[in-house]
Amino acid sequence: WESLSLWRRFEGETGIPLLTEAGLAWLAGEDDRWERAGQAVLTELGIPVEVIALERASSLFPDLCVDDLDYLLYEPRAALIAASEALRALVDGAVARGATFMSGRAVRDGAGVVVGSGRLTANRVVWAVGCWTASVFPELLHASVIQQDTYYYGAPAAWSSPPVPAWSDVAAGITGAGDLAQTGVKVGLHEHGPPVELDGERVADPFLRAHARAYVARRFPSLAAAPVVRSEIQHTAE
Repeated sequence: WESLSLWRRFEGETGIPLLTEAGLAWLAGEDDRWERAGQAVLTELGIPVEVIALERASSLFPDLCVDDLDYLLYEPRAALIAASEALRALVDGAVARGATFMSGRAVRDGAGVVVGSGRLTANRVVWAVGCWTASVFPELLHASVIQQDTYYYGAPAAWSSPPVPAWSDVAAGITGAGDLAQTGVKVGLHEHGPPVELDGERVADPFLRAHARAYVARRFPSLAAAPVVRSEIQHTAE
């Protein structure tokens, strides 16, 4: 919530639109401990949030199966970030302020870092390597890496975001968003997929693809036959 103003300032500095306030709907079922706890925190902090009765759910989505839901918890000011554009803008901004960008595989070398044929040193070295953390720092972390795919479905204009919000279905372990900038309706799985080799080829998993399709057909019936227009093969450590 505090970062909204910082993102807007960053947009002003770069002239690149990065943030879309599409809202976020939490789909709350019988076990709504997560949503109740979230509502309490948001209310305490003065962040806009409201409970949407199922009768009003159609005001947020073109269609929505609610037979296992009790209500929707809605954050109208929640926003989506254009992640790739934001990363490029961050790098460009850092370079403009005097940073040096190098592309290459980084390898630990004592207190330094080897990139290509050069060795870099600094007072502080920060590694932000995501799922590679366990392989870069095996003495600190032991973890396996699994696949978790994200799919984008072609949909009619009624699914454009905004006004269609992002959503989180905690019980199903799935998050998603409407069609943002004609990229397709996004469905991201937290279902555990197969173990992967991080440097291997990234290929969509048939089980995850079928799982996402079954969820979409049930939760959003009008998208049951929607084509997959794009997929992202993502990894997470556990």
